[in-house]
Amino acid sequence: DIDLHATTSIPATQDLAQLFSDVVAEYNLDLVPAITPSGSSASDHASFWQYGYTAILGIEDFSDFNPYYHTTNDLLQHADLDYFTEFVKASIGAFAHMNGCLIPSGLGYLDGTVTEAGSGTPIAGAEIAIQSAGGNTFMATTNGSGYYTRTLLSGTYTATAVAYGYLPTNITSISVATDTVTTQNFSLTAAPTYIVSGTVTEDGSGTPLLAQVTFDGSPVVIGTDPANGTYQAELPQGDYTMHVTAAAHRPAERAITVDQNQVQDFALETLPCILLVDDDNNSPDVQSYYTAALDALGYDYDLFDVGGGAGNGPTLAELQGYSIVIWFSGDKYGSTSAGPNATDETNLATYLDGGGHLFLSSQDYLYDMTLTSFAQTYLGVASFTNDSGNATTKYGLSGDPIGDGLGPYSLTYPTNFSDYGDIVNAAAGASLAFQSGANGGNSLDIDKETGAWKTVFFGTSWVPIYNNNADNGLAVLQRILSWFGCGACEAVQIVDVATAVNA
Repeated sequence: DIDLHATTSIPATQDLAQLFSDVVAEYNLDLVPAITPSGSSASDHASFWQYGYTAILGIEDFSDFNPYYHTTNDLLQHADLDYFTEFVKASIGAFAHMNGCLIPSGLGYLDGTVTEAGSGTPIAGAEIAIQSAGGNTFMATTNGSGYYTRTLLSGTYTATAVAYGYLPTNITSISVATDTVTTQNFSLTAAPTYIVSGTVTEDGSGTPLLAQVTFDGSPVVIGTDPANGTYQAELPQGDYTMHVTAAAHRPAERAITVDQNQVQDFALETLPCILLVDDDNNSPDVQSYYTAALDALGYDYDLFDVGGGAGNGPTLAELQGYSIVIWFSGDKYGSTSAGPNATDETNLATYLDGGGHLFLSSQDYLYDMTLTSFAQTYLGVASFTNDSGNATTKYGLSGDPIGDGLGPYSLTYPTNFSDYGDIVNAAAGASLAFQSGANGGNSLDIDKETGAWKTVFFGTSWVPIYNNNADNGLAVLQRILSWFGCGACEAVQIVDVATAVNA
């Protein structure tokens, strides 16, 4: 639903709201307008009313607001983008109508059914691409009864109907007249099918792999036979991109043309244990501290750079297969730019539930995200105090799997990296790793272990340890990786290909 707020003090606003509503109806937009003649003045549109301008407020119905509305987590990932796409369409349409620049030749309608040749069975989900003489393409999709409809400018069109498993059908010179429904049906012939088969093995060793094989544009999902790595799929004639994934191995893809039986073999490279996630926004760029340390310790790793701003980190699929994720931020903070955002937290939670391990070094993650469910459940944070770590030295806690026997370590921050470390208090089930004093002081870093996963969270960055003394930084990182079990990596299985649907 969308509320349209007008004002009785400016009658033209009522007309504008009605025009907006009419545009929604005329173009079959997925909105339900509700006009409020004496609307709210509690938004930016009110200043236009004060000066006598014709303006309306179009806003989500109150019951439709996302739960993060007017909070620090009112972010793009929580917005209903489909809703706002329709909103923008209606706004542009209303503006165009106001300026008399739309539909110079009138509107007509094209509809019809798409069926299977011979049997006449309706084909659901068929796509019809309708191209105008000017080269613009308009799309329609059939419903469960094989029916489609599309509003078009009057004119002459070419239409092509396609559906999975069928040969495309093209019809030219379709005439659409103003205020007239033109019916154009399509009869599609089943495409010939061919067998695509092969084996999926580990590159180098030749070991057969339990893998998942998919084809873009096809519902076919194949799980290989783990005994010999073989698969077989029957596909309709056409062009596809194959995707092959296996736990702890790099995914592979390949474009193929299916016009005959064929063999497609894959040899997948093994993944390293570690995925290093650079979330420092280059403010400052501290990636080299982590890569130098991992290189010195002799660990292989892959690197994922989040980029600037509050962008998302690796997807769940991109986390798959790595035993350990090291995620770090720098001095940058604000708008969830430090550490994982809400989408990342969801992905990391699923990754950890699958047996993963996470080392998060981020002094402003809690400042940006506050105390989320993820921070409490997976990182073991009970409470925190922003920017109050005030540590110049870190002291390891006796008996803790990370801090025991380590330190004291002096901290030196790199240029343009200020100390905004937090006091981080461990919840039940978590353990304090480092504190700021020999006999107490502020709680800085914690770790947590369950039967499935392990996490380490540094609310005061690891970087100033390494920057002050590289050997000290290496000792801490090695302790974390050893606790995680790096060196005897086990893949984190996100998708169980053994239960995949076999065609």
